[in-house]
Amino acid sequence: MHSRKYINIFILAFICRFAWMLFSGLDYTDGADYSRYERISNLLLQGDVDPTTEIFILAPLFPLFSSICKFITPGGYWPITLQLLQISLSSLSVVYLSRTAYIIFKTTSVAIITGILYSFLFPFYYWSHLASQESIFQSLFIFAIYHITKYASTLNTRSLVLFATFYTLSILTKSHVAVLLPGFLFIIFIKQPTLSRKIIHSIVVLSLIFIINLPYGLFTLFKYNSFVLSSNGSGAYFYFGHNEGFYEYIAETPPLNSPRFLELQSMDFPSMSIDNIESFEYGERQKILFNRGLEWSAQNPAKLAHLFIYNLVNHLRPGYAFRFRPLDYKIILVNFIMFSIYLPAYIEIYRSIPKWKFHLPMLIIVFAMLLFSLIFYSQNRFRNITVDPIYLIYASPLISSNISNLIKLFSIKKHKLKPQLPQLR
Repeated sequence: MHSRKYINIFILAFICRFAWMLFSGLDYTDGADYSRYERISNLLLQGDVDPTTEIFILAPLFPLFSSICKFITPGGYWPITLQLLQISLSSLSVVYLSRTAYIIFKTTSVAIITGILYSFLFPFYYWSHLASQESIFQSLFIFAIYHITKYASTLNTRSLVLFATFYTLSILTKSHVAVLLPGFLFIIFIKQPTLSRKIIHSIVVLSLIFIINLPYGLFTLFKYNSFVLSSNGSGAYFYFGHNEGFYEYIAETPPLNSPRFLELQSMDFPSMSIDNIESFEYGERQKILFNRGLEWSAQNPAKLAHLFIYNLVNHLRPGYAFRFRPLDYKIILVNFIMFSIYLPAYIEIYRSIPKWKFHLPMLIIVFAMLLFSLIFYSQNRFRNITVDPIYLIYASPLISSNISNLIKLFSIKKHKLKPQLPQLR
C-alpha cells in the first residue's frame, strides 16, 4: 500500500485521539492506578527507585516514561508532554495495525478499513491520553504484533529482532503478555524449515528478552532478593479472581454503587492481608496468595465452575455487563460499537481456522488470552488493550465487503434511474 495512505491514516488517527483528549471529559489522572505510578515516578526523579506495592513488584517502563516527561518539561506542564507523546505513539500504532492487516489479507481496502476503524472508534483507544500503562502498552504491543506477523510471512531475521525488542518492552510495561511467549516460539518452530534455524531463532528471541530485562531483573534481585521479569504479581492476580469476595461481586452482585458494591469493586479483600508481611520476600508473598486462591478453588468447585462460565462469557461478550455500570447512552453506545466489531471479527476468525498457518500469530494471541482469562479472571481492560486491536483487523474484511456490495448496489440503482434517450433508427 502506498506510503501516502499511511500518512493520511496517521493524521486521521492523531486528530481523532486529540479530539478524544479534549472532549471525552476524561482527565489524565483518570487512568488506572494513576496514584500508584505517580508516586513511583516522583521517587525516580528524587533518585529513589521503589517500584513496589505491599504485595508485589510493578512493571517499570511506564513510571520511567512518566518521570522522563516530568524531567524534560518545565513548569509542571508534564501531563501535556505525556499526552501528546502517547497520542502520537498511539496514532503510529494505527498505521502499524493497518500494515499488519495488509500482510494478513493482502488487500488494500482491508488495511484502510482497519486504519479508519482504529482511528474513529474511541472504545478501542480509550486510554490514549491517560497517565497509565495501557496506552503505551497497547502501542508497543501492536508494533510487536506487526513484526511477528511480518516474520511469519517472510522469515526475515530483522523482523524477528524487532519483534523481540518491542515484545520485551511490552512485557516491561504490562507483564501479562509474557504468557504468549510459548506461542510465539511455536511460530518459529512451525515456520522455519530446518531444526538449526528453529533453535537459533528461538535463542535470538529468548536472549533479547533476557538482555533487555536484565538491568531491571538485577535491580530487583539485589534490592528485593527476587529476579523479576517485569512484574511478579501473578499470585495476587490469581487470588483476585479466586476468593469469596470476588465470587460475591460476580455471582451475587450487590446493588450498583451501594457501599458493599464499591467495597467489592475495589478488590481490596480483607482475606488478602498477610500477617507480618514485612518478614516475607515479595516472591513468598505471591506464593501465599496463589496458594490461598488454589485452596479456595478446591473447597468451592461449584463456585469455581460458575466463575469459569462468567470469565468465558465476559471475555467473549462485546462491551460491558450492565449490572456493573449505570445504564445510560454512553454504555449503550460503547456496547453497540463493540458488538459491531466483535461479530464480524468472530466470523472471520472462525473462517481463518482452516488456514491457521497463515493466521498463526493472531490466533495464538486470541486463544492464549482467552485461556489467560479462564485461568486467572476476565478483565475488560486487559482484553481491550491486548485482543481488541486484533478484532479490528478481523472485522475489516467483512465490513469492507459489505461496503463494496453497497457501493455496487447503489451504482446499479443509479444506472437504472438514469433516463434513457430514445434511439434513432
